[in-house]
Amino acid sequence: TIVYYVAESMGRRMELRLGGALYMLGAVLEVMSAHQIPAPLSSSSSASSSLALLVLIVARVIYGIGIGFAMHSAPAYLGEVMPPTIRGAVVSGKEVAIVLGMLLGYLVGYSFLNVYRGWSHTYAVSLVFSSVMVALSYYIPYSPRWLVSRGRDGEALKALMFVWKPEQAKIEHFSMIEARKIRAREMKRKTSAIPDNHIEVLSNEDYAASGGLETLFSVPSYRAALTAGVGLVVLQQITGQPSVLSYATPILISAGLSSYSSVLVAFFKVVATTLAVVLVERSGRRKLLMAGCALMCLALMILTVAFQGHEGGATSMKSSSSSRSSDHNGLDTRSAFILVGMFVYIAGYQVGFGPITWLIISEVFPQSIRGQAVALAVQTNFALNAVVQFGVPLLEQQFGLSFMFGMFGLLTAYSIYFISTRVPETRGLTLEEIEEKFSAMSAGHGKNASWMRIERVGSEEEKIQLIPTASVYGGEI
Repeated sequence: TIVYYVAESMGRRMELRLGGALYMLGAVLEVMSAHQIPAPLSSSSSASSSLALLVLIVARVIYGIGIGFAMHSAPAYLGEVMPPTIRGAVVSGKEVAIVLGMLLGYLVGYSFLNVYRGWSHTYAVSLVFSSVMVALSYYIPYSPRWLVSRGRDGEALKALMFVWKPEQAKIEHFSMIEARKIRAREMKRKTSAIPDNHIEVLSNEDYAASGGLETLFSVPSYRAALTAGVGLVVLQQITGQPSVLSYATPILISAGLSSYSSVLVAFFKVVATTLAVVLVERSGRRKLLMAGCALMCLALMILTVAFQGHEGGATSMKSSSSSRSSDHNGLDTRSAFILVGMFVYIAGYQVGFGPITWLIISEVFPQSIRGQAVALAVQTNFALNAVVQFGVPLLEQQFGLSFMFGMFGLLTAYSIYFISTRVPETRGLTLEEIEEKFSAMSAGHGKNASWMRIERVGSEEEKIQLIPTASVYGGEI
């Protein structure tokens, strides 16, 4: 929520810097809280423990706010800076960095497993990386599209040349300025609040002032982009990702892998996500999303059958896993099937929804609402994650595990339909071309004009023409 209101005035680079600074502050306080905890059997008063807990809670809140800024700014910045030919791989690479961070955290935690206050070393290590994040924020340029939205065209061209080749940067720079003029004329046509001498530079703040939050949903030309972007975030969460993975650890424990089960899962995530990065510019976004959902569907079918008749819930399952682990019985056939299902699910999620959802979010929203729309996507992600985490155990107790995984399977099957009808391929397009594509999709032109075909005319430097055609899916956006 904080990000929604301050993101556009700060810019992506300052958001990244602030996120890194909040990480640093949170990490310092987390390490301090560990040393406020009295040693076992010490005569220290309970006041020290209470103070340590308070410091830890404050630190986690600060760290959480930092996550909000980083989650918002990182995909938006990378999407706005990178050329179309590598944008997919670079933005998806952000997800690789996340799972690598998880793997490193688990490895550090495992290394200090038997050390008193060893958990604080994980936070101490994060301090190193957050410091690097802040330092690098002084080296990277501002987002060129953010600069153009504020009329700082000369700086925008220099920012583009940080990554783009000079000739390509000039073409892209011209395209960005023309797109800004088109947006300004469109706003002038819709409202008289913008004076004639202000059309050349229509900033995102100007746009927000003319419409605000309600404009995000009321402008018809934004509906297709918001449906695709926010819809993917919703489906990413309600297909069970937060809940399914919670069963991986007890199953691994039952196999005698209790001490490093989290490390094994994180390593598998790194491998699967790296595969998505390698394939995203070859296969495209839609194919990876649908392939990932297909794997998730298969995994959820396996889990639905494997959990049939197992109505004891997660607690019972974890207890039985612990018992088998202590007795060194290893995995039975049913648990082996569950474990296979878990890893197939992880593979599908990390190839599709995990990296590609945030890639799509970085691409589809128009420049004039990108900051607010990405913030809305981040809010939706965190809110639904909490709902699924806390709501699914209640569902599980009421209907059983098999029903729960079957429900997730149906939602994942619907996700394939949603992707095929609402999420177009964006590979190789500039952000301005994607904006034009979604605007035309929103316009519709009747029931069957909800899709686009793309034609390149002339040389590679010439603009992509987006031509409305009858929907190949026969659906309506």
